[in-house]
This record gives sequence, structure tokens and C-alpha cells, in this order.
Amino acid sequence: MNGSVQAASAVARAWVRLYTAGLPDTLRSSRRAETDSDLWEHQHDHLTSRTAAGITATEIVLRTCLGVFDDLAWRFEMLRAARRGSNNGRISMLRFTSRQTRWMGLAGLAGGLLWAINLVTLILGRRIDSPIAWGLSVVPALAAALLLTGLVGFLASYHERIGRKGTIGASLLIASMASYLLANTLLGALPAGTGRDIFGALLGIGFAILPIPGFILIGLALKGPARAGAFLVAIVGPSSAFLSFVLAQLLPVAPRWLGPPVSLGYFIYFVLAAAWLAAAGYSTYRQAQRPV
Repeated sequence: MNGSVQAASAVARAWVRLYTAGLPDTLRSSRRAETDSDLWEHQHDHLTSRTAAGITATEIVLRTCLGVFDDLAWRFEMLRAARRGSNNGRISMLRFTSRQTRWMGLAGLAGGLLWAINLVTLILGRRIDSPIAWGLSVVPALAAALLLTGLVGFLASYHERIGRKGTIGASLLIASMASYLLANTLLGALPAGTGRDIFGALLGIGFAILPIPGFILIGLALKGPARAGAFLVAIVGPSSAFLSFVLAQLLPVAPRWLGPPVSLGYFIYFVLAAAWLAAAGYSTYRQAQRPV
């Protein structure tokens, strides 16, 4: 089987294992079996119809990203049913143990700090990552994986407080982190051409655009400094990135801080996002330490 299809399937399986963690064995096994069946059908179609591996991998990736909110909604519904049938009205909607949630919070904190450090090294013209298989960049990919884990922990601790709006917003942020991971993992495996460019553009847009409505919705669901910080990321971050792009186009010779590897505008955008996500990770960790 082609490497890109294998990588896309591995990402889909990793996601289903994450959002089914802590569920009853029957529900967890059933959901994972459904995913394995869907992936088998994709792989079978790829082999029998001789569909290009890049197209098959793209279908798996997009289906996984677009299904994030539905997957989390399914989990919520399953645990609502479990809570209604239980005498214990304090069953957690995400049902992670306090220890698991603490580690998720620490993962989010570490991911935010690692992401910010990597951006600082990029703006200074140095890199602390190294390429591995399929063009994956170790440090930013690790940071994205940690941030994704931290966001799931954030939902586990605050889903009741942030409500439906906040849950949708957090789901968009999870999909954004997944887009970045998939872009890094799969683009190097796809052959050069229009299909690879389109696929990269779609995932790039998902990574840069999805956080904007995500942070807005989370900001609407929160109060105090957390709300202000979310709105700051959603408004100031994209505005600075857009302004940097416009200046780079207007100036005859763009200064170094407007050029690659990362412009100052994007640096501000992603550092603000990393700071908020790191703070959310720390808050998740502190929340999980409180007695139930």
C-alpha cells in the first residue's frame, strides 16, 4: 500500500482512538470497528479502481477533519445516555480520569510553549527542527500534536461551561491542528503536481482560517481574561498577518521581517494563538487537580 494512504489511515485511527478513550468497551470497540471498515473500503477502492494514492489519502484526510465535530457530538451523546441511566449525575461528559486530563493539560501547555519557541527561532532565521520521513518537521508537528491533545483535555474540563458555541469553536481548533499535522505528514509523500498543490492549499487554509471562527466562538462562550484573549487572537492575529502581506506586496523591496521563513504578521498571529492555547492547557491542568 502507498505510503500516503498508510499515513492518512494511521492519522484517522489515531483520532478515533483519542475521541473514544475512556468510553465503555462496547462503544469504543464498535466505533473503532466502523472506522476500520471505512478505511478498508477506501483502500480496497484504491487498489481495485487504481485511484491515485494522493486522491485516496486526501479523501481519508478530509473525511477525518470534516468529521471532528460530529465525532465529538457522538461522544457527548453516548455519555449523556450513560449519565441519564446512572444514579451518579456527575459522570464526566468526556469521562477522562483526572490524571488523564492533567496530562492533557500539561501537553497543551508544553505544545503552546514549544510552538512559540519554534516561531521565535524562525523569525531569527534559525531552525530547531529537522526533516524526517515524508518531509515532516519534528518540532512544529510535535507541538501541534501536543496542542491537539491539550484541546481535547480543555473540552473534557470545560464543555459544560462553554456550551455548544464553545464546543464548536474548540472543534474547529482541533481540526486546525489536525490540518497542520496532515499537511506536514502527507505533502511530502504526494507526487508533485496540481493535485499536491491543491491539497496543500486546502490544508493550509484550514490551518490559518479555522482558528479565527474557533477563537471567536470560544470567546463568546467564556468570560473575563480568557474571553479577551480569545478575541485578541481572533482579531489582532489575522489583522497583523494580513497587514504584513499587504505591505510585502506594496513595498518595492520587502524588508526581512516581511519575508520567509515567517513574516512578522504571521509570527504575531501564531504566537498569540500559542500563548492562549498554552494558558488553556495550564487551566485544564489546574481544573483537573480540583477535587470532584
